[in-house]
Amino acid sequence: MEWSQRDIESEARFGSPHARLFAYLGQTVSTPGGPAKLVQVFKNRAAVIVAGSKVLTFWHPNLIEPAE
Repeated sequence: MEWSQRDIESEARFGSPHARLFAYLGQTVSTPGGPAKLVQVFKNRAAVIVAGSKVLTFWHPNLIEPAE
């Protein structure tokens, strides 16, 4: 999925690619482990709860995208 203009502007505003994910906190995103709820975003890691799980999983923010 492509990033929205809002996401690109957030990245420019905060000066870091992980900022594209800020608007998706609390929402479902796509991860290498499948759909997940985005819980935290930091420069070098993002915490998600993969669908059907109750455990936090960590991925690099570059591996997370908006859900389709």
